[in-house]
Amino acid sequence: SVTASTPQNAYLIIRSVMDNMKDLTGYVSGDLVMEVLQEPSVPAGANANFTGRSQTQKGFLAGGAAGVLLFAALSFLKDTIKNEKDIDSQLHVRNIGVLYHVSGIRRFSDLFRKRSKYHLISDVSARFDFVESVRKIGTNVSGHAKRKGHKVILVTSVNEHEGKSTVAANLALALSRQSDSVFLLDGDLRRPTLQKIFHNPGEEYKNDITDLLNGTSEVKDVMRYDKKNRIFKLFSDKSYNNSTDIVAGDAMRQLIEAAKSRFEYVIIDSPPIAVIADAEILAGLSDMSILVVRCDSTRAEAINKAIDTLSGCHAEFYGCILNDVRTLPGQRTSVAGNTGYGRYGRYGRYGNYGKYGRYGKYGNYGAYGSTEGNTEKK
Repeated sequence: SVTASTPQNAYLIIRSVMDNMKDLTGYVSGDLVMEVLQEPSVPAGANANFTGRSQTQKGFLAGGAAGVLLFAALSFLKDTIKNEKDIDSQLHVRNIGVLYHVSGIRRFSDLFRKRSKYHLISDVSARFDFVESVRKIGTNVSGHAKRKGHKVILVTSVNEHEGKSTVAANLALALSRQSDSVFLLDGDLRRPTLQKIFHNPGEEYKNDITDLLNGTSEVKDVMRYDKKNRIFKLFSDKSYNNSTDIVAGDAMRQLIEAAKSRFEYVIIDSPPIAVIADAEILAGLSDMSILVVRCDSTRAEAINKAIDTLSGCHAEFYGCILNDVRTLPGQRTSVAGNTGYGRYGRYGRYGNYGKYGRYGKYGNYGAYGSTEGNTEKK
């Protein structure tokens, strides 16, 4: 059977095969005999219909398959943290715990009601494995803190969208199961998120942390006790482009020292350490620090740099929490992890910030603006 571009070529090819078969097969088998069962003839028409549409479909499928394979190969070769083993092999630090990805819809009833993008263990619909994983991390952290006499715990990440605020909130809730003296502080004054995570429609923030730090309000005016979650909290719903000045001031240090003397645990949610200098300053005021690493997101080289920075601060660097780990169908499917952080990329609209001493390398903030209350340091 011969297929060719024209009927004439098909006939000539098969006739050539028949004429030369004996000589060709002599090199393989001298006793091979070919018998012609039917004489070939010139075909009257094509025996297969080739259309542009079928070729386009085949090309699209082939291109899609190639794209998927290329994406999978690049993801595999990318120098990121993909599982628990990578924490040991590439970061060489303590693995505090793993939080798996939580899908947006977990029950049929979720289709008919608006759900928060932040997953908390206090949610009545929170899955058991999610709650247990967070509690294991809380037990791990509290055990180390008690052994070392640590109270102030900093939670940060390398970049945005890694889920550090959600992890900090859940860590505070897990510790509140062990103690009635837990204080959760939103130290991310540039992009505050905890107020959104613990949003209460009837709660208004007429005064926030900066009013306390500026001396215009007292602790009772800004600190609130969350009866449902059994934690004390101090949040802000405003953004400050001079957050580094505020964090580096004496008032913040005095606030943390006062909280340390009053509460058993003080959890601080700080900005990403590679984005702005606030995280490094807050680490100098804390007892221990934790780095949240989103699975297959940030390069290992950047994570190691952040670990070195945190290790050089006053706070003891305790280890990493691997967040938002995705699994294949049939494997473990949900523990925590919607990052729900927001876009640090939009920091640019809060003012021209960035040149703060040696911290000018953090983020694309441009030149340090001359906003009111700011003093440029060189």
